[in-house]
Amino acid sequence: MSLKKFIQTLPQAQLAVINTGSDTVFNTFKKLYPHSEYNISYLKCSVKKVSAALSICEKENVFALVLGVAETTLPEQSFSVAVITPAIDLNRSYLHKLFHHQSLGYCAALGFQTCLSPPADINFLQSRYFESLRLGVLREDISLAEPLLRDADYVWFDLTTVRASDAPKQKRLTSNGLHAEEACQLIHYVALSNHAKRLFVYGFSRLPSLNSITKQLLAQLIWHLAEGLSGKIREELLNVSKNVAFKEIMVDMGVKGQELYFLYNETTQRWWIKVPYNKDNIRLIPCNHKDYQVACQGKVPVRWLWHYQKLNG
Repeated sequence: MSLKKFIQTLPQAQLAVINTGSDTVFNTFKKLYPHSEYNISYLKCSVKKVSAALSICEKENVFALVLGVAETTLPEQSFSVAVITPAIDLNRSYLHKLFHHQSLGYCAALGFQTCLSPPADINFLQSRYFESLRLGVLREDISLAEPLLRDADYVWFDLTTVRASDAPKQKRLTSNGLHAEEACQLIHYVALSNHAKRLFVYGFSRLPSLNSITKQLLAQLIWHLAEGLSGKIREELLNVSKNVAFKEIMVDMGVKGQELYFLYNETTQRWWIKVPYNKDNIRLIPCNHKDYQVACQGKVPVRWLWHYQKLNG
């Protein structure tokens, strides 16, 4: 598709796929059976033209998937990100640039392996109150990743986070990593995010000789993203009082004045917890049903404590 046709089709599209490599991945995706009605605008372009294409997508308010590259122009206003990566290694230029960006307000790192990550870099994340979910914990309960992805504006997914047997012949192979189906689940969570605007999938060869198994996985990632976007229900937290789907639930912690308040959407089955800061202000933090269950047992959820320290530190 030419740039002119890409621009013409964007207003009707739910997803824009910007590909910097071979058409083979997108052609493989088109062979998969759709189960929802989605409209995709596709553009194959050089790396140099990605920024211009992303600007067009943002103007039209269309979610953009970029295949093959991680670099992008970052906004000057505050933004939030999630990074799915095999290692927290700030020697990798894109992570260093991203994590040190002056406008970065929130960051979550998911799927990384501790043995591949320098301790100093993990400590840096903790000092900035960036959230993290290492591979072992994520694989025990992948639903823990959903709250971390829910409010991210931009998401980076390094395909080398997937173990070598499920995505072979890539730039950085690892014996351990995400399974292919777990990668698809994470992309589905991204599609359901309240704020996500862009997803960058990279770490694989952009050549036509791309391994067939890896090509199939990339095609299925696109499929899960498109299906998720098609069925997404937008949640306007600013208008909670006017939406009957939202229920506020108070949990008595046994001490007067120390109650915890949860917000639950009966339609999407997603949870938030209220965290106070600066005396009279409240922030809604994404959480899950397990956090509510922990509170019901008389314990303060770790997510509440972590965000309370961040907001009031």
